[in-house]
Amino acid sequence: MSFLKKRMKKMTAKDADDLYKDVEFEKNDALAMFIAAFITFVPIVMIIVAIVYFIFYLLFI
Repeated sequence: MSFLKKRMKKMTAKDADDLYKDVEFEKNDALAMFIAAFITFVPIVMIIVAIVYFIFYLLFI
C-alpha cells in the first residue's frame, strides 16, 4: 500500500527540475515539437470551426 501512496505523490517543480536536469535537446527538437503540436491541434480546431459554421448556417438560412 505504501508503494501506491509513494507512486501517487504529486511531482513538484523541484522534483521535475531534478529529474530532467540532464536532458539536452538536439538541434531539431523544437521543430519536431512544433510539428507534433500542429498535427495534434489543427484538426481539432478545424472540427470546432466546422461545427460553429454549421450552427450559424442552420440559424441564418
